Amino acid sequence: NSEGKAERILVEKSNEIPELLADGLAVGPLVCDVDGDGENEVLATVTDAQGRQACVILDENGTEKRRLELLPGMTKLNRGPTGRLGPGRGRWILLRMSGEGPDNERRYVVAAYDGRTGEQLWVRSHYGLYGANPIVFLGHFPSAVLDYDGDGADDWLVCSENFYGIIDVKRNKDLVGPVVLSDALEGHWTAYTFPSVASLHEDGK
Repeated sequence: NSEGKAERILVEKSNEIPELLADGLAVGPLVCDVDGDGENEVLATVTDAQGRQACVILDENGTEKRRLELLPGMTKLNRGPTGRLGPGRGRWILLRMSGEGPDNERRYVVAAYDGRTGEQLWVRSHYGLYGANPIVFLGHFPSAVLDYDGDGADDWLVCSENFYGIIDVKRNKDLVGPVVLSDALEGHWTAYTFPSVASLHEDGK
């Protein structure tokens, strides 16, 4: 409760699948007001009694309010960052999923959801290009968010493989990039990057 006196177990073991060399089990359950109703929820990825992975939104009593399922063909799930959709609109949620395609190739997607309604906002399978070749979208978590364009909704600082940029999650729009990272540090391979945010100027940029 708000006084911190009531104790109950909501999630005994979260489900986070290490998909990258560096991120391991860095992302666990999160407590925040996902749907904008003024009350905090618990946002966690779990494996249910039937062995199915899902991202669940639980109320303060552990009752499931909403469930975000794996997309068809996907078998693994990790929760990414969450950010504001705008005043009174709750938060967006990012999930990274992986699975196998029809020719047994490894597939990765990043999907965005409206935390208030559970509606899928978009799904992307690629981020960045090498020439004309699209590169698989393997979003690196943990990540960072900020309201880059000042519209009242948070944007995602994305790193994926050898690319970085900023995505307006609400509108599925690239605000920066994708930008190739290879030339940032000469002689260094930059495939395992994780962004953070800091104020560098007096004007707040």
